[in-house]
Amino acid sequence: MLKETTDAFKNQQDQLCLALHSGHANAAADLINHSYKRQMLPLAQKLLRNDRQSNHLEADDLVTAVYEALLKAGGARIENFSGYAREVMRNRILAEARNGRALKRGGNNADVPLDPFLATMETEGEA
Repeated sequence: MLKETTDAFKNQQDQLCLALHSGHANAAADLINHSYKRQMLPLAQKLLRNDRQSNHLEADDLVTAVYEALLKAGGARIENFSGYAREVMRNRILAEARNGRALKRGGNNADVPLDPFLATMETEGEA
């Protein structure tokens, strides 16, 4: 019985991926809605549990990232939706970790052009 429901779920998911590839207007939203509670949310929660760096990310942030990636992909053919979703979620977690490390190390500081600074140093040294 469980295998039959799993197969039915997978078949419907494959049909939605084909609809997305064919360019159907609501295919991305339908695919997310179909997969949200059963596949996407548990996957996002698992990835966040294993990641210590992304304390401020929520599972819904990762699902939203998958939805946005589906919209950007347009008619791209997605053979394995679960793998695709996992990759998008991991990339989102990595991007957050990189941004956090960059901010920690002064990544938001303004760049100071060196040429005017060197010019003032030379004029002060001559005086």
